Amino acid sequence: MKQLSAAALLGQNVQRLRQAQGLDAALFAKGLGWSEASLRALEEGRLDVDLDTIDLLSAALNIAPHDLFETAENAAGRLALKRSG
Repeated sequence: MKQLSAAALLGQNVQRLRQAQGLDAALFAKGLGWSEASLRALEEGRLDVDLDTIDLLSAALNIAPHDLFETAENAAGRLALKRSG
């Protein structure tokens, strides 16, 4: 399996978490003070971010910053463990 770049992993996770919380892209971007095009670039792995942006994103999604870099396999495993008890 091909390893994703940090930017691609971050982008996929932001999109996945945003959608899982039912957050519209335009409204989410506006809440961040971003354009929708900037959010799209982030979610497509085309935007480099700094630590302040990671903090902003994690706060907006109500998650820990490290969760933004969790692989899909790890997230699925953690969710399965959480559901089983």
